[in-house]
This record gives sequence, C-alpha cells and structure tokens, in this order.
Amino acid sequence: MSEPLKVGRSASDPANGLVNLQKLSEQVIEELKGKHYDSYKIYNAENADVPELISIIKDKKIDIMVESLYFASIIADNTNMEPVLLVSRNGSVYIKGFIVTRKDSVIHSVNDLNGKIVTVINTESVPAFLLPKKMIESTGLKFRMVQSADSPVTENSVGYYVTNDKAQAVNNVYLKKTDAAIICSGVWENVKFMPDFIKDNLKIIGTTESVPGIYLLIRRDMEKAKKEKLINIFLTMYRTSRAKNVCDLDGFHKIDFDWKTLFQNLK
Repeated sequence: MSEPLKVGRSASDPANGLVNLQKLSEQVIEELKGKHYDSYKIYNAENADVPELISIIKDKKIDIMVESLYFASIIADNTNMEPVLLVSRNGSVYIKGFIVTRKDSVIHSVNDLNGKIVTVINTESVPAFLLPKKMIESTGLKFRMVQSADSPVTENSVGYYVTNDKAQAVNNVYLKKTDAAIICSGVWENVKFMPDFIKDNLKIIGTTESVPGIYLLIRRDMEKAKKEKLINIFLTMYRTSRAKNVCDLDGFHKIDFDWKTLFQNLK
C-alpha cells in the first residue's frame, strides 16, 4: 500500500479550510486512480502558532498545502515547500482590503479614524490587516490593539479590536459597536457575510492594492512525476461539470510573476 498524500492545514481559513481540503483531497485521489497515492491524510494545525506549524510541516513531510499569502510566505521561507499554483476564489486570484464604515458615519476617509476603533478579523492577513495597517500608519496615526470594542483610544491613534469572525466584523460596524471594520474583498462580495441589507448601509473609505491571495504549495523534493501529475490535476480540476462544485475555491492557475520578490516585500 502506498503512502497517503499528506495534506497540511494552517489557520488561514478556520471556517472553510478543512472542508475545502477534504473535498480537494478526495478529488485528487479520485483523479489519481491509485497511481502515486491511493489515500490522503490531513494534518490539522488550525490552532498551532507559526513555529508549531513549521514543525508539523517538517516532521510530517507534508506534500501539499493551500495557504493564504501570509502563511505561504512564511512556509516558503522556513520549509522545503514552495508555491506552484495560484488559487482563484469568486472568479479572481486577486484580493484587496477595504476599510468600511456606515454610510451615515461622519468618517469619510482614513484620516477621520483618529481616536476611533476598527474591527479586524485577524492579524495574519495581508489584504485585511497588513496592507490596511500600512495605509493607516502612512497618515501618521498609530495603529494599536485594544481589548474590547469600547476600549479608550488615545489621540493620534486608531484602535483595532480582533474578532476572528467575518460576520461579527461586519455586524460590529452595522450595529455601531465599532466605528469601522477592515475586511477583504472576498468578504465584501460574499452575501453570506455581507447580506444586502447590511451592505446597502455601508461605505468603503479605504482600498488597498490588490495582491494574489491564495497559493497551492508542494514539496520541493517531491518526485518529479508525482509533482507534475498533481499540478496537472489541480490545473484541470474545474474543467468538468462534475468537479466545478468541489469547494468554494473555483480554480488553479500557473504563477506568472516573481513570487519570491512579493514574499520578500511582505517583511
């Protein structure tokens, strides 16, 4: 019996990540038809910190991972895995960050956030934290974590409150629990997190640059034939009607830019 395909998972998408990986792994094993791999095993590192995640990848010799830009850059720097494909969601491989507030708010620009509190979903997202943080700090304002939505904020500062919940981040703004929220374009465009009755009452006051957001990583030392077979399966996976609803990711694409420079610029 052959070794199982070892699939790794970090905390980059706690709500959907495990379901996505299970569906993708099942599809890959079906496409392989017993060649190279006839089963899979997912190593779940959802609650692991970065050193533990890296240790799991090295110890378990993970074969493939689907990761956000933030985690992909860390993994590529510290393990023998590298990104080989871009992953599209909602029809695009690109994602950007939005700073949103209510339409009836007196906040009309990033400068107006002085002394306010912003809800963020997590601090490990390039489009939905690192890039908006850079945008806010470029105005001269300090960006500091607070413990609750009603914590005091000092002058010339913006407080950010971490919720770890996409729906709550949106609701906090809609219900006026915080002055604004930082979300990614994927949340803004997803009716599950942004129903029309909420979206119609919100406005975007800041937009970051777009970045390629999700990556498929594979071990550098994987046997060439296995690697090529896996890459081809992912590239062609969504070309048949049978596979189109594998998960809420909707395609895999070749990387046509210098990902090493992009990853380096995140530091």
